[in-house]
Amino acid sequence: MTAPVTRERSEKIEMTAPVTRSQNPDDTWTVSFVMPSKWTTETLPMPNNAKVTLREVPSELIAAYQFTGAGNEANFTKHLSLLEKWLSDNGYGIAGAPRYAGYSGPWVPGPLKRNEVLVTVLRLH
Repeated sequence: MTAPVTRERSEKIEMTAPVTRSQNPDDTWTVSFVMPSKWTTETLPMPNNAKVTLREVPSELIAAYQFTGAGNEANFTKHLSLLEKWLSDNGYGIAGAPRYAGYSGPWVPGPLKRNEVLVTVLRLH
């Protein structure tokens, strides 16, 4: 046990949504927490883990397919296929790797969980 233990007052940041995850080429995953717009990279608290980084993501055109249920690979793949078909049928191309977005906390029963498949898109015509 170390002594003393200190603490500082800080502003509480509510649970953020969505929390996204995307697979990297080396089969690792990147998990992202979308912060409320009132925060900037300068005003957010600094992470206390070197593996956690803060970065601002430039705006992009995103297509989303919302679904309920577990955010597992089977559901993700199923709904990604539906989104890809809709995009193709409506003149959009995919410009980035697909991402999973989860909006519900771990205490929400599986059938009630809100999820999305997200892809960056561009208009083809």
